[in-house]
Amino acid sequence: MKMAVMKKYAVIFDLNGTLVDSETAYFQAYKEVLDKHNVPFSIEQFTDYFSTRGKKLKDYLEDIGRTNLLPKLDVLTSEKERIFQSTIAERVKMMDGVKQVLTLLKDQKISLGLDSSTSRDNVDQMLSHLGIM
Repeated sequence: MKMAVMKKYAVIFDLNGTLVDSETAYFQAYKEVLDKHNVPFSIEQFTDYFSTRGKKLKDYLEDIGRTNLLPKLDVLTSEKERIFQSTIAERVKMMDGVKQVLTLLKDQKISLGLDSSTSRDNVDQMLSHLGIM
């Protein structure tokens, strides 16, 4: 006699660029911080360094020859985080169709997971702001 096997499914989503459009918010936060130190920074540079190659601020500063700012890296990063978090409501948007997909999966009792390289505080604030939590 065969036993029925109950299959369980789960879906794991990446946060930035899949569930939420946070690129503008992150870019603007970096730009505001770097502008204070006369560091050139364009959306193309942001996309190349941070989005495409997964580089960090340290890498960017080294590559453009602004190593004088490396001792301030923690301060710059903290300021970028503060700016980002304070502008989530106006700059972070839910990607089209996300609410419907999440509702469909929830209705089907499919477990959901989330992956992100951003801080837990940022994740919580974005999900809360967008009503995804």
